[in-house]
Amino acid sequence: MDKYGKIIVSVFVLSMIMLVGYIGYAYSGSANTVFEGADTVNIYNTDPNTLDTGMLGASGTRFPNGISVDSTSPSAGEVRGTTLTITGAAIVGNFTQGGGITSTTTGAAAVLTAAEFDTENVILVAPTLAATTATTLTFPASSTLSTFAPTAGDVKDVMIQNSTTTTYALTLAQGAGMNFQNASTTLIINEGAGAMLRFIRTATTDFLVNIITFGQ
Repeated sequence: MDKYGKIIVSVFVLSMIMLVGYIGYAYSGSANTVFEGADTVNIYNTDPNTLDTGMLGASGTRFPNGISVDSTSPSAGEVRGTTLTITGAAIVGNFTQGGGITSTTTGAAAVLTAAEFDTENVILVAPTLAATTATTLTFPASSTLSTFAPTAGDVKDVMIQNSTTTTYALTLAQGAGMNFQNASTTLIINEGAGAMLRFIRTATTDFLVNIITFGQ
């Protein structure tokens, strides 16, 4: 190779080195830019010497600063959240309402607490007194059930069962702010029987409670 060829090759190599160095220093891509085979991609602010840590947080992974629940004014460092809007018909199949079971034993009277059925769907009650003595189970005041069904129109079902096999009856009584909707003024559940209670939060903190008994 003559000296002119060597000069041309040298200029080409030098140009490629400068071009690669420039690309490594700063890159401005569109929203649809795809990086293929890249080991590391750094995102910079308008100042190419300042690495942008605001989007993913200081560590750059898994949104360590959280996702804002306020989509218009996120807190400092948080990723702005979005609202999912479904415009078409949605079909949900195989739905199961989660919950647990609360078991309790009572003599002449007992008052349920909010914690005993705020997340449970089944309440098993075992009266210990004969039917000749009133055994009353009273629900808590609706004002204590702020997390049970917090929004007006919320609905939740709870099953109550008299779990004893002896002839001991159980009487259900409404708490303050509840309106039991049942066939009689006295709601008695015999041994082994039960009732389904549908709690419906009204516009106030009150509940309408629709009751259907079974196994009587």
